[in-house]
Amino acid sequence: MKRIIFLIFLAVNSLITLATEDSNINDYKLFASGKALLSQENYKDALTKFELLSEKYPESRLFTSKYANYYIGMTYYNLGDYNKARGFLERAIYTPKDFKTGDTYFKKSKKHLFEYERNYYLAKIYLEQGLKEEALKHFKFLIKNYYSKELETYEKMALKELGKYDPYYEILYMVKYEDALPILLSLKNEDILALGDFFQSKGSYESAEKAYSEYINLEKKDIHQVKLSLLETLRRAKKYKVLWEKSSDFIGSSSSDNSDFYYYLATAEMQLGKKLNAEESFSKVTTGKYKEAASLNLSRLKSSRGDYEGAISILKHIKNSSAHDLLMETYIKAEMTEEFKETSVDYIKKYPYSDQAAYYRFLLYKESQNPNYLNWIIKYNINTYYYEMAYSIMENMRDLEEYPLNYKSSIYRDNIKRLESIAELGDGEILKIEFDNLYFADKDRVFKEYLMSSIYEKGGFYLDSVLNSRKYQDDFSKYSNLITLLYPRYYVPLVKEAAQKYGIEEALIYSVILQESVFEPTLISKAGATGMMQIMLSTARDMNPNITQEELFVPAVNIDLGARYLKKLLTKFNGDVPKAVASYNAGAGNVSKWPSDEKGDLDIEKIPFSETKKYVKRVINNYYKYKRIYHY
Repeated sequence: MKRIIFLIFLAVNSLITLATEDSNINDYKLFASGKALLSQENYKDALTKFELLSEKYPESRLFTSKYANYYIGMTYYNLGDYNKARGFLERAIYTPKDFKTGDTYFKKSKKHLFEYERNYYLAKIYLEQGLKEEALKHFKFLIKNYYSKELETYEKMALKELGKYDPYYEILYMVKYEDALPILLSLKNEDILALGDFFQSKGSYESAEKAYSEYINLEKKDIHQVKLSLLETLRRAKKYKVLWEKSSDFIGSSSSDNSDFYYYLATAEMQLGKKLNAEESFSKVTTGKYKEAASLNLSRLKSSRGDYEGAISILKHIKNSSAHDLLMETYIKAEMTEEFKETSVDYIKKYPYSDQAAYYRFLLYKESQNPNYLNWIIKYNINTYYYEMAYSIMENMRDLEEYPLNYKSSIYRDNIKRLESIAELGDGEILKIEFDNLYFADKDRVFKEYLMSSIYEKGGFYLDSVLNSRKYQDDFSKYSNLITLLYPRYYVPLVKEAAQKYGIEEALIYSVILQESVFEPTLISKAGATGMMQIMLSTARDMNPNITQEELFVPAVNIDLGARYLKKLLTKFNGDVPKAVASYNAGAGNVSKWPSDEKGDLDIEKIPFSETKKYVKRVINNYYKYKRIYHY
């Protein structure tokens, strides 16, 4: 009997030990410490940490994922041990599950997280080891036909290294990064073409136009795809007159199918106000990748001049969301009520939770005054602007149940403890490794989703938290204690201070931040809008002439200026929140010209800028959610 008790004791003790080790994160702590020392250029102490990690935890996810290999390899590289550095860097191919390569138009070739830096340092190692051809090959891997800020540093260094062996690469460097376009013709034809793609992806449209034009002139033959790239560049640059001229030239000189060229010709004609000509040109796009887009634009033109029957006959044969939206708009314009009802009901059945379904329900309510449509919005479309419209009429909101967080947390106590400990290390990449290996029972899927968002939040990774929550918003919206992750309050003292300083609502500040940047302080748009409230430097300097763009990355500065600007807009429009929000996006000058409804309020449905219309609806939805959830 004593022996049985002793065996049971051993078994239980073993289980406790296993559970403790499973929640132990000493491998992550060691690695994080080594990584920090590496960033401080304390390579010897970093290596000591990494060697201990390798010795004690060879099966750590840091190794099985291959994530640690890059950092260990770079430590050996900086200590001059190139053999060991090479061994680790050659195996440093880590691809997170949610890894995205970016611009699909240019089909970026980055396949794993460390590709750029890994190729560069491997090339440097091969040079040190006398493997010149292998080194040059890896440097050339970094010469791309697209622009990326992340790539730029390594591509520049690679071109400099290649230039030591071939002056041709010095010329390529000057053209790419020093705007030396006059020497463009010194390059090979294929590189001139690649430069066109590079400059277009960078938004340097004049340079792209020159590169494509030179390539076409040099080749002296019908290069269909290059001509299309030139036309796309002109379209993006909004040089519609030149676009019309070039499209016409290509149509006149080409013996092949001209459908693609007619698409760009029609686009130019539409933008130049030659709408009937554009209709004719769009109708000639009968094949190719632009056929569907041309049909959509053709139907839009027909609808705009009252040819609803012609527009509808085209739209019924296009199977995408844009065509569906335009078809519904055309039914409304043509007062084809029965057709609108039938089509909208079919759509609602397929996509009951979508924003568009909420819009159709609201229109159906306005036409029929049947309150059931509003009740369905309240039931299915809580995260939409139309939920707020339905609530304002019905004065009835959706009752949210409470998710059993305490119970679920007790079941997964060890997982939570482990994840919280990893999050405290302050390294989002390490945390993602753990998330990639997180498995829960199917019945606890919602809790897993919540846990990921919650851990990101506790670690200070606010953008990751909200983006993860949005993937599962239909689930989170059912529960009063989960919906807060879709409408979070971060930087609370800064928002509270700005709200009190300028006399505006905290809810409005949060709503704009959520829409503009999802609480990401370092965000900068292509147009140059910066920081959490996406403020243009010119706007900031109207309020503070000496401010720099770098200062706009500081949350306290950005929130203060954003709140101050919102107050200015609210004052201009007598406290009208929708008008102030629309002005924040499109400018007060535009908003002053837009139509009002019968109450004198901004008619949101008639905002002429589709981007601003969506923006206002989202911010207004955010605004009322914050007010309601946090009892403002």
